[in-house]
Amino acid sequence: MQKKLIIVNPQDNGNTGRIINVQARGGMAAWDVENGNVKSPNQRFALSWFDSKTGQKKLLWKEIDKASRVVFPLMFLLFMLIYFPILLSRAF
Repeated sequence: MQKKLIIVNPQDNGNTGRIINVQARGGMAAWDVENGNVKSPNQRFALSWFDSKTGQKKLLWKEIDKASRVVFPLMFLLFMLIYFPILLSRAF
C-alpha cells in the first residue's frame, strides 16, 4: 500500500515541507524519512528472505525450528553425559 507522508518544518510555522512516498506494511510503523520506508518498531531483522540457491522463500521461525530439532537433543545428550556421571560419583 503506497502512502504519501508530508514532512513539515516546525521552525518556520509549517510553511515549508516535503512529500515522501512510503510503503505501508500494516500494524504500527515507524517512518524512515531518509529512505521513505516503513519499518515496524519490533522488527529489528528480517523475518523472511529468499534463498539465492533455491529461489524459495525462507521463514526465520521455520529455520529455527529445523535447527532446534538437532540442537536440542544433542544438548540434552551432552547434559546427560556430564550430569549423571557426576551425580553417580557423589551419591555412592
